[in-house]
Amino acid sequence: MEKNTQQLIQERIAQLPPYIKAALSNINWAPEILAIGKKHGLHVDDMGTLQTETVLVLVGLVHPNDFAKNLKQELHIPQDKIDAIVNDVNERILKTIRQALIDFIEHESDQEEIFHKTGIDLAPEDAPSMKNEMPIGTSVAPIERDILEHSGVEVSDAPLAPR
Repeated sequence: MEKNTQQLIQERIAQLPPYIKAALSNINWAPEILAIGKKHGLHVDDMGTLQTETVLVLVGLVHPNDFAKNLKQELHIPQDKIDAIVNDVNERILKTIRQALIDFIEHESDQEEIFHKTGIDLAPEDAPSMKNEMPIGTSVAPIERDILEHSGVEVSDAPLAPR
């Protein structure tokens, strides 16, 4: 897997809610990819491509509807073989996380709708920006820092001024 792609996947995983991360960690997908690759006569490098493309779908960086097209583009094998591989990946890997992802997407959409109905717009470009940094010292955990920074809050490592 290219370093660029690996970094992109890690960043996306960091953005996922805990229950999706838990669902992803409970999927035993690596041996499944190997078994699917062997079943369909893929070379080792093609199994790596299959793994990368599958992970991109699992973490939501690639829409499931684009999975077959991407495999066809990357693997250069006949369409009937692509269809069989996609079917196996769907049944043996994606189906196990599908419901958790559907729930997450619906929950995310519901949250945005609730805020929108109350007149609150969640679009980051419309959010008021902070004119000053918010010094928080070392009291914030790395995950909290990521959430704050992702929300557009500048986080400073400067210690708080004594009162």
